[in-house]
Amino acid sequence: MQHDQDLRWDPNELLTLHNIPGSSMEAVDATVLMVDPNSGATSVIPNSLFVSDALGRPNQLALGSGLAVQNGVIVATGSGSGGPQGPPGPAGPQGPAGPSGPAGAVDVAKGKPATQSSTLTGTPSAGVAVDGLTDGAFGDGSVTATNLDVNAWWQVDLGASYAVSSVVVWNRTDCCSSRLNDYWVFISNTPFLASDTPATLQNRAGTFSSHQTAAPNPSTAITMTATGRYVRVQLTSENYLSLAEVQVFGQ
Repeated sequence: MQHDQDLRWDPNELLTLHNIPGSSMEAVDATVLMVDPNSGATSVIPNSLFVSDALGRPNQLALGSGLAVQNGVIVATGSGSGGPQGPPGPAGPQGPAGPSGPAGAVDVAKGKPATQSSTLTGTPSAGVAVDGLTDGAFGDGSVTATNLDVNAWWQVDLGASYAVSSVVVWNRTDCCSSRLNDYWVFISNTPFLASDTPATLQNRAGTFSSHQTAAPNPSTAITMTATGRYVRVQLTSENYLSLAEVQVFGQ
């Protein structure tokens, strides 16, 4: 058997391998046992790609440091001075990162029963503010809207009393965000009445209150140490109340 001379390329030249017709090449393995045709001595040659040309003659492509063959594919090993690396592919779209609750706390409001002072004709129910979607575009159907009410309010029944550590209020984003620039957040184990206002609730015994005078952009996280089953968001004056989402983190 005649031993053909090895064909070798450095890593940069390996970049031209794609110009060789695939029909003329056959990958064998990354680690092979070589037999010397004269002495019969054997040796293991790792990190090599053996191919057969159109005449069936074996040729070795010795890979430089920083490259290896895995399952017949040349890959970078992260070491050595391999050839230039192509640009990474485009990443998929990622939604905006919003506030999250502290360790151990979960959004206990998600999917719970919600009500509001009124519902503007043709708009979703109060429940879309606890559907888990923070999308603030009104046309996407996950933003609430009341009528032009005095002290318009929205509230959720958590179903049980929780130790609440934060409330995150998500605003409408396509327009009218300034409508939410003066509002209150109340938390209590005592149910709220439809007739309750910030004036009656802010000093009520057993009720946590927080007055916010800046519109969420797109969200505001209000931290507290409070206990309660009922959570209300209420405007200080007359206006439409629109909420994309209200997250109540508790445990």
